[in-house]
Amino acid sequence: MTTPIENFKKIAASFYGCDGGNLDSDFWFCGLEWGNDLNELKTIIEVDDPLREHGYLPDDGKTQDFCQNISWARSFSDAHHNQYNYTICDFLNEFNIPKIEKNLTDYEKFIIKNKILFNMKDGIGFKMNMFLLNSPKNNSPWEEKHKKLTGFESRQDYHHWCINGERAQFFQELIKQHQPKYLICTGISSDYEFFSFFGCDHSTAQYASDEGIRIVFSEIPNTQTNIIVVPFFGYYQHCINSSEKLTNLIKLIKANIK
Repeated sequence: MTTPIENFKKIAASFYGCDGGNLDSDFWFCGLEWGNDLNELKTIIEVDDPLREHGYLPDDGKTQDFCQNISWARSFSDAHHNQYNYTICDFLNEFNIPKIEKNLTDYEKFIIKNKILFNMKDGIGFKMNMFLLNSPKNNSPWEEKHKKLTGFESRQDYHHWCINGERAQFFQELIKQHQPKYLICTGISSDYEFFSFFGCDHSTAQYASDEGIRIVFSEIPNTQTNIIVVPFFGYYQHCINSSEKLTNLIKLIKANIK
């Protein structure tokens, strides 16, 4: 297997590729990767000290470091405008008893009022990705630009390294430090990868299903964190794509995770 270039290795062991939030929240959400194509990573890779390169431009006009734990409070004022992030809001709202908002329709107001994915001590939720590169699809072609940015000859090598290398170690340490109660990983077909990434032996996996919803779960060793792999939050047929499916998912989690 090929190995990553040094600057890419440094960036991988950081919050790059995450939306951020409150690390001490009970709820962490982990996807596979940001959508769309490669963005500013090229300029970050090429500088002498990549961990000091800046990325997002928050509302107050000051630069925010891609590699630090960022926050919807400053850098993602319209981040909720996609199905995945709407579903995070709906999940957090409905998981709470009673619901935070009886009828959630204004997502922007809900995010601001309840500090959803805010990097603050009272923020709710932290959101990250297993892989740091943007990609339209998880199996999109691995082109020459990807090879130059990363040092990897194939997407398979890149994925294997992220799951087993410094990026995984970085987040495993954060799990041990902060111990969220619920680590919600979205993408049921990637359960083996999620378990490996977070240092949980898949032989400990438990399975539960009801009303067409299936979850795979376990407790991460030496923590009080429950890793729960669930269907993806999206529009497609087998995803969490309706309020009914979301309600059934939450019931399934609560019935199996105490």
